[in-house]
Amino acid sequence: MKAAQFVLRAALLAALLLADACGADRDEPKKPEAGAAAVPAGTVFLSESQTTASGIQTRTLAAAHAAGERTAWGRVLSVQDLASARQATVAAASAAATASAQREQADQELARTEALYAQNATLSKKALEVASATAEGARAAASAAQAALAAQRAAASQAWGARLAAELERGGPDLTDLLALRKVPLLVTPGDLEMKPPQTLSLVLGGTTLSAALLGVAPRGDGVLQGPGWLYAAEPGEGALAAGQNVEVRIPVGASREGVLVPREAGIWWRGTLWAYRREAPGRYLRVPLIGPEPTAEGWLVASGLVPGDALVVQGAQLLFSEEMKSLTPASED
Repeated sequence: MKAAQFVLRAALLAALLLADACGADRDEPKKPEAGAAAVPAGTVFLSESQTTASGIQTRTLAAAHAAGERTAWGRVLSVQDLASARQATVAAASAAATASAQREQADQELARTEALYAQNATLSKKALEVASATAEGARAAASAAQAALAAQRAAASQAWGARLAAELERGGPDLTDLLALRKVPLLVTPGDLEMKPPQTLSLVLGGTTLSAALLGVAPRGDGVLQGPGWLYAAEPGEGALAAGQNVEVRIPVGASREGVLVPREAGIWWRGTLWAYRREAPGRYLRVPLIGPEPTAEGWLVASGLVPGDALVVQGAQLLFSEEMKSLTPASED
């Protein structure tokens, strides 16, 4: 539907321009006369009727600021893996507790048997030996169960960090949110950025920004993205995040930048540069580069070249670009 509307507007704009060339329209803005200052490259003139017919709309820029950010990558971890770790940890803790109780019971039974044997010669020595062997076996079983629990705790800490590993055994709010899918586990790889992990960071999914809260440092690295990892609990974004998915992450660093926020609809990529059309006067539009654009959820923060009060085309920019390209000769295109 959008493509059809674009073609229709482009055709209508071309027809209006042809009519202007034949003298049909009289409301076209006056172009500079001979001897006047040269028209900057990238300038497009439209009459009032052409502007209306092509659906050109502009938006006035306002001052904006954004904290310094650095782009990194994160990978959504499987909640199933977390649930399996929870089950294994709880089972190991339960086995260790059971073995410990059995050891204590066997030790108590051995102590009673030894006391009876010392006081009553009729109690066979074999009964004492059985109680002693039982107690020894219980101690060995308890020791093995404790070793298994320690190994499971170490594996959980390496995979999920100390904070989340502790909750795997005793429960906690972070684990509850993750297992209930109210949050999604995210492993962030900061690359060569040497800093403490921030308490919060943002994820960018198209035009949507999601937040994530720190769970801790993950001793393991990411086999795909490489480097040490940080663990976060991210907003699920109504199912937008799936296990195994790589997502763009914005890490706050440095001082904030001042500038203007350019809407995403205004941007046009051409020859590796991001451009926008600024309205210079009624019916006159100039293509200007976005200098050092810093991506945001709404568009780009531009610190120079544009000022608050500038009006950028947010609807019809592609039509203006097509019209500008028509005026270029093959020689001038390169």
